[in-house]
Amino acid sequence: MGEVEITVERAIAPGYYLERELEARAMTQKELALRTSISQGHISKFESGQLQVPDEQLEKIGLALDYPTQFFFQPDRLYGLGISSVYFRKRKTLPVFEQKRIQAQINILTLQLAHLLRGVDVKSDNEFFPLDIADFNDDAVAIAQLVRAKWNLPLGPVKDLIGVIESAGGVIVRRDFLSRKFDAQSRWLNGLPPMFFVNHDVPMDRLRFTLAHEIGHIVMHRVPTENLESEADSFASEFLMPRDEILPDLSPFSLQRAAMLKPKWRVSIAALIVRAHDLGVITHSQYRRCFTQLSAAGHRTCEPVTISDERPSLIDQLLGVYQRDHGYSLAEMCQMLSISEQEFQTQYLSMPPLRLRS
Repeated sequence: MGEVEITVERAIAPGYYLERELEARAMTQKELALRTSISQGHISKFESGQLQVPDEQLEKIGLALDYPTQFFFQPDRLYGLGISSVYFRKRKTLPVFEQKRIQAQINILTLQLAHLLRGVDVKSDNEFFPLDIADFNDDAVAIAQLVRAKWNLPLGPVKDLIGVIESAGGVIVRRDFLSRKFDAQSRWLNGLPPMFFVNHDVPMDRLRFTLAHEIGHIVMHRVPTENLESEADSFASEFLMPRDEILPDLSPFSLQRAAMLKPKWRVSIAALIVRAHDLGVITHSQYRRCFTQLSAAGHRTCEPVTISDERPSLIDQLLGVYQRDHGYSLAEMCQMLSISEQEFQTQYLSMPPLRLRS
C-alpha cells in the first residue's frame, strides 16, 4: 500500500478540501450548487483546481457546508485509505460511498486533533512502540504478551482498555459516524500519537475487541502483511484473554458459562466461543453448535449481559488545558480548529462537565 499525502497551501485551489467536505457532509456537487446558487460546472472546476474560488463564492460554500472559510486555507496534510499507517475496521457490506464519507470525517477530525495537540505537552505513563511481526516469526500472540508486559498490565482481564490506551498516549475519539456497519479506524501518522476513531453505536464488548484489534495493527503493521487481519485478531484475543489466565475459566464450556464469564473478561460471548475453540477447549462441531444456538436466540447482533461503559477522557483534558491554562474562549477554540461554534458544541462539548467560556 502506498502513502497518500497532500499538503494544502490554498485549499480548493487544488480542490481537495471541497471534495472531502462534500463527502463528509454526504452532499453532492448538485446539492451544493442548489444551496449556493453557484453552477455545478463552476463547482466541478473549483474541485478539480481548474478555477480559483472567488471570495464571495467561497463564503457561500462555507455557509452551505457549515465551515468557516478559514477551514479551506489550512496548510495541513490529509491522509486517506491505502496508507500503511491507516486501518479501517468495518462490516463487509459497508457501501463505498459511506466509506468515503466516514474517511472524510476522520480526516477532518485528524486535522482538529493535530491543532489541539500542538499547544499541549502530553505526558503518558507508557508509550506505543512499533514491532515488526516478521522479527517474531509472525507470532502475534508473543507480541501481545510483550505489549502487556511493557505496559505493566496485571494478570487477567483488562478492566479499562480505553484507559490503557490513553495511558500509553493514544487518542480515542468516539463519534456518531451515522452507520452501524462501521466500527473503528486507527492511524499513526508522523508527528502525531496513535489515534483511534470509534463509532459510538458499537456495543462495549465489541468495541473493546475492536480497539485491541486496532492496537495490534498500530504496533505490528507499520509494514502491511498478507495476513494482517487474522494477526490483529490473534493479538486482540491474547491481549484481552491471555491464554494461561483464561484457560481455567473456559472449561467445561457452554453458552451459559460464557454468559457468566462475559462481565469478568469484558468481551462478547462470541469472542469467548472463538477463544475456547482456538485454545482447543471445544471442537469445531461444538464451536458451530454454539454459534447456531446464539443465532437461534437472536443474540448474534444483541447479546445478553451488558458490560459497563468505558469513556475516553484525554480530549476533555486537552480542552481543559486550553480553557484554564491558555485562557481560550469558545470563539478562539473554534478559530483554532476552523470549526463553527455549533459544530464545536456538538462534537466536543456534548459530554458534561466541561464547558468553555463564551
